[in-house]
Amino acid sequence: MKIFYFEKGKLIEIKNEKLDLSELNQLLKSMFSNTDDMLKLHVDSLRISQIMKNETGIEITFSEERLFNSKEFGSYKIRKLLIPFTGEFVGNEQSPVITIFAADKKYFSGPLRNLNGFNELNKLRQMIDKAK
Repeated sequence: MKIFYFEKGKLIEIKNEKLDLSELNQLLKSMFSNTDDMLKLHVDSLRISQIMKNETGIEITFSEERLFNSKEFGSYKIRKLLIPFTGEFVGNEQSPVITIFAADKKYFSGPLRNLNGFNELNKLRQMIDKAK
């Protein structure tokens, strides 16, 4: 697994040994499992690069395809996840929505939203901040 933290166009690789990968995987599965909304949004490489250029977040590339399950939308075969920490795809404590962009070979249109994922997003952000 390769993890990149992005911040306004800068990429920082997060070393796996600096993270509790078991805790990270549990958190990612929970965030994904609890997705309960889908944006009607075309996602292409330009949109992904704009998010990475203008916001902060992480992009995770898995060494092999992984199966993630959404209680609402079923199973997804995934090689990449992009999770913004800031910007238009993230809420706040009063509106705790988060957005998860998923990819196999390329990012899927219709990114998934977890309407109550903000606390888990903060846990993820704290894990990444400690590992940077």
